[in-house]
Amino acid sequence: MMIDVVQFIKEAGMFFLATSENGQPKQRPFGGVMLLNDRIYFDTNTEKSVYKQMTANPQVSLCAFSKGCWMRIEGRAVPDHSPETLDAITERNPMLKKLREKEGDIFTSLYLEDATVEFHSGEKCESWKL
Repeated sequence: MMIDVVQFIKEAGMFFLATSENGQPKQRPFGGVMLLNDRIYFDTNTEKSVYKQMTANPQVSLCAFSKGCWMRIEGRAVPDHSPETLDAITERNPMLKKLREKEGDIFTSLYLEDATVEFHSGEKCESWKL
């Protein structure tokens, strides 16, 4: 199931990540997601407000739409600062590799923990734990 979730998000081309700040929802598009060590990972710049929001409140929601279906994943974003993880993600993402070479190690990876998936296809809705 984990592979199917990642594949769906990749086919969508982007997903929207929702966080909160001062009790208000904040949402923005993200492009990269990958499966590593049986976890769903995404990355961000540690200097951006989205990272600060996830540090203050790690509960997040991801949403992607593709081919008339949509998926929502809710869970906790857990930072993984290990060089091995960032190297693995950088190698699979040429754009991030260029940014990392240009700007240094201001990027970090996060994975989803205690996550629930909802997959909506027409009037049908499936839900499961990751």
